[in-house]
Amino acid sequence: MRPLFDGSGMMIAPVLANLGPVESLKICANKEEVEEIFIIPIHHACAVQNRGYTHFRLRGQYYYTLPVFLNAQYKVWGLTAVASDTTLALLLPGIYISMMHIVHQH
Repeated sequence: MRPLFDGSGMMIAPVLANLGPVESLKICANKEEVEEIFIIPIHHACAVQNRGYTHFRLRGQYYYTLPVFLNAQYKVWGLTAVASDTTLALLLPGIYISMMHIVHQH
């Protein structure tokens, strides 16, 4: 996957890997960076009713659209949603249609 950059220019390198059954994983999160770990099934993330988008403007004009994934108690947004959106588009071409859009300034 391509690197992602946050608003400050910091690079985030998403990695896609098959780690086997989720139930058998022992995940230890860095509590300074991650408040909680949760799982959203692919079929749930792809369902139209569980997806949303936020449109952003810059200097009064449309600038970009970013995805939001809705799950009972959680909302996945920001770079996590961008990485998830990109992953779903790679895994499910023709099934998952990304609505993410960025206007490139010249």
